[in-house]
Amino acid sequence: ATCTTNAAMCCWPKDRQANDNNGNCAKPYDVNCVDKDPADNTNLCFVDMERGNASTGFDSVEGFVGFPEDNNNGEGAIHCHGLAWSNDVNDATARYKGNNLFYVSMYDHMYVRGYVENIPGAPMCGCVEQMPTVSRSDCTQVDLTESISISYDPRASGTFITRIEAVDVEFNACQGIDNRNNDLWAYMARLYYQKDITPEQFGEAGRIITDKGCSEATRYHLDEQSLTRGYDHDLSMYTKVAGREVFHDGHPFGMAAFNKVLFEHSLTKPDSLVLAPGTTQFPDGQTPIILRICPTCTKTHRKIYYCRLTPAPDGFDILNNILNYRSNNPKTGNAWNVDFTLHSTYEDAETGANPWQCPGNNFNDGAPFYGECSPSGNKVENQWSEWNRFPGPQNDVAYYVNAPDGEGIAEVVLQSSQRFGQLYTDVDFGSVGIPGRVFETDDGGIHVSGSGNDISGHSDTGHYFSEPRTGDVDVRVHVTSFNNIVNNHAKAGIMLRADNGDDATHAYAFLSGRHGLAYTYRSSKGNDSRQSGGWVTANPVQTSAWLRLVKKMDSVEFYHSEDGYEWTLHSTTDIRFPEDSYRVGLAVTSHHNGYVSEATFADYTIEEYMFPTSAPSLSTAPTSWDADIEVGNAKAGVHTSTDYTDNYWTACGSSAGSCKGQAHREHKGTTHHVRCCADTNLGGTGGGEWKSCSINGGTVFGESELDADGTCIEDATWQQATDACAALNARLCTKEEMLADCTRGSGCGHDNEMVWTSTEVTGDDSKENIKGSGTGIWGTSDSFAFHNHQVANGPITMEMYVKKFDNNSPHSRAGLMVRDSGDADAANAFVGAAGQDQGAVLQSRPTAGAATRHHKMIYANSDNHMWVKMTVDAGGVVTGYYKINEADGYIQLGQTQITLTGDTILVGRAVTAGEDFSSAEVTVTAQRYSYAAL
Repeated sequence: ATCTTNAAMCCWPKDRQANDNNGNCAKPYDVNCVDKDPADNTNLCFVDMERGNASTGFDSVEGFVGFPEDNNNGEGAIHCHGLAWSNDVNDATARYKGNNLFYVSMYDHMYVRGYVENIPGAPMCGCVEQMPTVSRSDCTQVDLTESISISYDPRASGTFITRIEAVDVEFNACQGIDNRNNDLWAYMARLYYQKDITPEQFGEAGRIITDKGCSEATRYHLDEQSLTRGYDHDLSMYTKVAGREVFHDGHPFGMAAFNKVLFEHSLTKPDSLVLAPGTTQFPDGQTPIILRICPTCTKTHRKIYYCRLTPAPDGFDILNNILNYRSNNPKTGNAWNVDFTLHSTYEDAETGANPWQCPGNNFNDGAPFYGECSPSGNKVENQWSEWNRFPGPQNDVAYYVNAPDGEGIAEVVLQSSQRFGQLYTDVDFGSVGIPGRVFETDDGGIHVSGSGNDISGHSDTGHYFSEPRTGDVDVRVHVTSFNNIVNNHAKAGIMLRADNGDDATHAYAFLSGRHGLAYTYRSSKGNDSRQSGGWVTANPVQTSAWLRLVKKMDSVEFYHSEDGYEWTLHSTTDIRFPEDSYRVGLAVTSHHNGYVSEATFADYTIEEYMFPTSAPSLSTAPTSWDADIEVGNAKAGVHTSTDYTDNYWTACGSSAGSCKGQAHREHKGTTHHVRCCADTNLGGTGGGEWKSCSINGGTVFGESELDADGTCIEDATWQQATDACAALNARLCTKEEMLADCTRGSGCGHDNEMVWTSTEVTGDDSKENIKGSGTGIWGTSDSFAFHNHQVANGPITMEMYVKKFDNNSPHSRAGLMVRDSGDADAANAFVGAAGQDQGAVLQSRPTAGAATRHHKMIYANSDNHMWVKMTVDAGGVVTGYYKINEADGYIQLGQTQITLTGDTILVGRAVTAGEDFSSAEVTVTAQRYSYAAL
């Protein structure tokens, strides 16, 4: 079978013929022609062993041999030469492809030049799709001169006879696109543009003859094979502290974690006396070592050993300097030949032997880590990597400290961690730029790093390491350091959080980057985050802090301390977590999504807080039913409502009139002006000139002069107006038609008057105001105003629109309630609005005298207006819902079960101010109830 790419290629690694001006073989052969090189014309990228299997028989499906660099830094000299031909079998390139192949492989290269042997794992010559991937290849094409004879003999067969008499074949360098000659890729591009080969053939060949070097092609092939370039470091000797691209497995170590590995756990670490304050130089043999790996670097720079000679200055981040610092001047704390030397081997770095030299004795700080230095002192360029820059020039880079992996400090792996259980989570919340990491140390410390824009507003971005809890807790931690600060508002501290969602209810005590300590909280899901208690500042600003959060039932207290023993209460807020379930953990945000900040935590403890609860209150004797009651000795409330039974809308006759499009609710017994509408033109009836208007895909006709004499009716009841229009085979206009100006200008001056419509005022337009006091609907006993209905105990559906509820107390509530009785400790369920614009809330007391349970609270909007709905089934299962707009679908807040003991229960609207000597008022509309009548 022919080659699928319509191309063939040979690649030779060896020259065996002297004195032909090709390659470097010379006489005498036994001295100067041993393993000699052909003329190099390509960069060998890699060999895919499966491609060449038909020739090699290796049967290696996943075999791969890579050559990361060129020439002496990689595979040595390689010479590749090929040919290509058209899909048209009559084309000269196709007819003479065998001749061309023989010329290229056997005559021109083996016989004339002496090139021999194959690349291991590939044939010497073969179809392009069987060959190694290379950056380019020379190319030969055939050029023909053919002599053809044509004869015709009418006495014989009566046909023309054609015969090639002679052929002159010349083998020349291929003529490719853009005047690129002697280039196989460029020649195949020409065949492609001439439609001699298909896009698929050119594409397959182009993945093997790359025309763009080796980097992209090698990376693509490795990805395709689920392989990655790497370095198997000795775990007993090295800990990886940074890696990018193929070496990436997380952002680099933070300053504290890195210093711990380098100065406390290096195999060549200084002893404790050397690390004492005042030390300026480490003695020989006590110098920690950093290894840089760079497989794509030049051969001398693939492994560089950095020998640290001095302690790190206070606050100086050695690793960050190595990774990111580029300048014309050395950074104090990491200067060549003062703070470090570079070496080619570990043994040299350990002893200080054979330090690298720099051109002109000048370390170039514009080339991070190696300064364009080398073992010989010659200038070597483009071997550096700036961590946050892409491309490189070197991208596949990793750094290691000579400390056993996992000794003293290790990344937390929850599946195997002995210290942290399976219920812990290690997550980023929100859309972070760089994923965070968590490390644990042998002295009980925890290093948490994270990026993120902030933990603030309606949603958060950062890193959170936490475990689930219920009930009351006392959480304490010592933030011993906070490093890699790129924004003064970076935060690190302890957090109680409803869940790992980015908009979850939470309480957060933290040390900031440069502003001191503070406490913020989000009282409901999706709500705005608020600060409580102001900043705790010092001069100079704190760089470490003791923090404490105590959850006592529904309140969270924030404390701070100087020593972890004497605590100062700074702020108390009321926060209710759904089902009293939440997470406790450590949270960090860098306040800059492109950078990572690192916090070190020590003395982290979580203990159950035993909070004494009051004795349950005694239930009072049942009382007779009253529609308006004050439960739990709340101050008398006020209930007002507007009844729109038998009301219809009147509307202004024109949006341009003096009443300008107004609409009023009017009882049908009052008198107003009359205008009639019809769905067909009743011209000749009444005044005769019915005005037309297009609305809702149809046409409506209107008239105010209701007889031939131009009679105008100005003081008719709704029924009289309806009858007057019916006498004309017409009807009253709808409210929508009037407000759309469909009958404007139909006479009688009604454009400036309020005119009857046929639209009835519905229950949805009714308005109810309830004003109530009370200390709250919470705990084991309630205090609130309740406007209710006594109904049969059975399935119930209630919904209403909370049009207005402005109250600044977080404990205030206004919404729907089902209740076993009017007793203060009665079983109940409530769904409605929570004060201080916290949003929609569902809560319940399952049985009489039990503590109220908070199920869920979700921020709605800054006006705290919303639709709420409650359903109760025959077994007491209550489901609460909310939505913002009437057209929206309801969102379920949750479901709970309460015990309803009697044949009758109470349902209705509940309002509480949430505190003594205050009141809250709610305006509700569109009330709809469905329940069994008594």
